[in-house]
Amino acid sequence: MKYKFFLLTFLFISFLFALVPEHNPDLDYKCTIGFGWSRGTVACEQVNCPPGSGRTYTYECNCGEAWNQPFTTCYDPDGTGLATHCIPRGQSCKDAVVGYDVITGGCKSGFEQTNEGNCEPRFPDKISCKLVDIEGNKLSGVEVTVGEYGANPTAAVSSSVYTTNAEGELVANVLNRSSASINFIFRGNNEYYLANHKMFVEKQNECVITAYTNKQVEDYIKKEYTELFKNACVPQEVIDKINAATFEFSANVATSQYDPENKKMLISEGDMKGGWETLRRSLLHEFGHYVSDSVLDPSSFYVKGVPFFGKYVGGEHNTWAPSGDGWVIDGQETAFEEGFADFFAVLYFASKGEQYDPDFETDTKALQVLTSEGITKGVRTEGVITSFLYEYYKDQIRENPSHALGDFVRSMTYDKRNNFFGGTPARTVQDWVVQNAKSKNHETPSECTYTNAPDIVPLARKYGFDSDYTS
Repeated sequence: MKYKFFLLTFLFISFLFALVPEHNPDLDYKCTIGFGWSRGTVACEQVNCPPGSGRTYTYECNCGEAWNQPFTTCYDPDGTGLATHCIPRGQSCKDAVVGYDVITGGCKSGFEQTNEGNCEPRFPDKISCKLVDIEGNKLSGVEVTVGEYGANPTAAVSSSVYTTNAEGELVANVLNRSSASINFIFRGNNEYYLANHKMFVEKQNECVITAYTNKQVEDYIKKEYTELFKNACVPQEVIDKINAATFEFSANVATSQYDPENKKMLISEGDMKGGWETLRRSLLHEFGHYVSDSVLDPSSFYVKGVPFFGKYVGGEHNTWAPSGDGWVIDGQETAFEEGFADFFAVLYFASKGEQYDPDFETDTKALQVLTSEGITKGVRTEGVITSFLYEYYKDQIRENPSHALGDFVRSMTYDKRNNFFGGTPARTVQDWVVQNAKSKNHETPSECTYTNAPDIVPLARKYGFDSDYTS
């Protein structure tokens, strides 16, 4: 027992005062970054162990599992094998705030070492912030309120007012570097809406406040969708219809939405005051409904809000709950319409190197819903449909999101279903899968055709879209 205690103490002291125990720097060339050669184990061992950890008898960094202690060793998610931080048993490695840099052996930028040796997040003494509009214009001579917040995110502990310089920039003095967050607020004027940038101490980023006007918002949405579609192998008339969209600001609606009867984007005043990033994400989804209704599958001749021609997909809906049927509402069509708009937003953000919603880019959430709600509810669930579309197109999305969009649209409109009033594009995910399979067998490939697509039938059945998929 005494020997074990001595050994553990020795290993802990070795961690504190040596890099790799029995280090042989002449052989470090055999090791990857963050590791060094040890004569004792005749292998590469991690140079810097994270705070709170020790070394096992084989010199590996360990947070406590090796000694039956209630801690877990977390490792670099990129697969380097480096132990990055310690957490109490039962907590999630990915949710922890990691301030220690195992490569340098010190704290990362934005963190400072405490007396206990931990790396805790801290703001710098001064923080600069820029105020620009959507078009990139610098807004100078404008007052910005800077508030520091503690545990209560709604009550500022301190507040100061700064004026932007000729470059649209301000430099704020941080009164409490341990503040939980700092909020930079531009309160708007007769032209611009209120805008802000909130920075959290554990997740510090570049401070840029994006202000916007009604016209700038409309121009931005049209421009971004035009860029997405112009490489999607669609005719010019589609681009023309996108640019012909009508926006109505300060509309009497609780949240921004597309009005299919009047063919308008209705933008609520509350959303316009909610900050650019939230507004941007909302409108890029809602504009997908405009494209669906005005470009791909038009509705017309409304009677008491219900179209005589075309689809009707109104009513309540929830991303991860099945859509129900109503008097004139088909829950499957509603789910596909919403999944359609989500997928457009996913493609747009992918084209910018961003994510719209991480849950759509994995099957985890979708399969959980299918397990809890039943496999047959997949065709009625917006999030399940979006996750299916992402999994099917993920390889093409990585190469060119616009091409994935082009292939999706062609599948939707291929071999339109015949009815009394003519042909209609796919209005449910099952219809879309059928038309996708047919198009792959019969159409002449274009630049946007997904030539290396996976077999869609087993994938569709995985998500509960069972049907007679004949081609």
